[in-house]
Amino acid sequence: MDVRLNKIIVLLCKSIGQRKIYFSEHPIIREGCQELITELQYFLGEAEREKISIGIADNKLVYEGHYLFGPSIMGLQLVEFARLLHCFGFAFTAGINIREVQCLLDLTDHLAHPVNSLQEAEEFLRSRHVENIQLEAHCAHPSSSSDEDQVGQHGGASEGSGELHSPLLVYQALYDVVAKSFCDASLHNSLDINGTQTMSEHLLNSAGPCFSDILQFVEYPDHDSYTVGHSVRVATLAVFVADTLGVEKNQLVDLGTAALLHDVGKGRIPSEIIYKRGKLNDEEFALMRSHPELGAEILLDHRESTPMQIAAAFGHHIRYAGGGYPAFPPWGARSHFVSLLQICDVFEALTAVRPYKPSITPLAAFGIMINDKGAFDPELLFAFISALGIYPPGSQVRLNNGYLATIVASGKEIDKPKVRITHNEVGVEVKEGSVLVLDLAKETKERIEVAELLVGEQACEANAQGLAAS
Repeated sequence: MDVRLNKIIVLLCKSIGQRKIYFSEHPIIREGCQELITELQYFLGEAEREKISIGIADNKLVYEGHYLFGPSIMGLQLVEFARLLHCFGFAFTAGINIREVQCLLDLTDHLAHPVNSLQEAEEFLRSRHVENIQLEAHCAHPSSSSDEDQVGQHGGASEGSGELHSPLLVYQALYDVVAKSFCDASLHNSLDINGTQTMSEHLLNSAGPCFSDILQFVEYPDHDSYTVGHSVRVATLAVFVADTLGVEKNQLVDLGTAALLHDVGKGRIPSEIIYKRGKLNDEEFALMRSHPELGAEILLDHRESTPMQIAAAFGHHIRYAGGGYPAFPPWGARSHFVSLLQICDVFEALTAVRPYKPSITPLAAFGIMINDKGAFDPELLFAFISALGIYPPGSQVRLNNGYLATIVASGKEIDKPKVRITHNEVGVEVKEGSVLVLDLAKETKERIEVAELLVGEQACEANAQGLAAS
């Protein structure tokens, strides 16, 4: 997958989300439009083309007849935008300018009164003299080039039956529900607690067999999405670990919902503070530290919220032995579920890329957490480490025989997980039907073992190669 194409999709989706919050001439919108145009011009120049078309079929992004699996964790924003416009994709030509992108984004505001047809959406753009953006009337299904397999001629992308059958769709839907919660919180709108709970149920149904596949999507293509992606990964980790501990299904669903919403208070924190790349000053730091209380207050305003969800928002920065923030009330009761969520929250923060720091390995993160005495429930921390192993499911690794592999599950020995081979020693992708799953604890004769954990850009590259063929 082309990295620049990935960035174009990320920027487009981010701009759609921001336009729901900011007015058209806001500096954030204009800067985003300019960045998008710059990337589009670079892409068209390098490809020596005049036009780029991004289609939508089966709720997935399509480019040049191929699904874009994992081009953007924000991709569902674009899918939903197309559905509301009754179109099947977007085409951009070389003469595009900021005003035209702003006009396209204005449709997110215009959709407070939704258009009734593709023709109406097209007329909206024509009336504003937009010549370098076209709404696509159809998109050919990647599995066939025949006219019979084209995905509709009207009505927008299919909403499907409500079931999510792939890790990609599960992850994108999780991302979208968290992004919507942040947006609703920032606008002081009601949250869709029930919709978030439904997505937690989908996550639970996928956490066992597809856990490693879902985690592969949790790579941040740009720093501006990390706050939302953080909540998704924390939820995935919490549900997976709690499931291995035998927690009942209804509690797992509640835990997943609580994790997806645990940072919702950040929706009330100015974005310039959330995404600041430098060190926060004292006033900014104090405001950032207020997000647990803000989150609890937001959830208290909703009848659908559960005690676990409110407690998770309030208590995920409170240390096990005391301390942290906000101050733990003397009448408060500690929850094992919130303690587990706190562990997942810190582990994710340590191992993920941030605007202000690189990622570190899971093993290094475990060391930091174990040595931070009094920070975590020791029994739960041990259970967490045991469930993940030093190579958590979804991690990309290079084996000592040169093969690339994805961690499927932890093994009986902490440094010998179960892996799925994705590429051979010369980088050739293992074709479907020939996929080999190895339990390294049993590979004693060949002495196959993990030689290197791929992190950062190496992991992103491996993910892109593997997901493009999934």
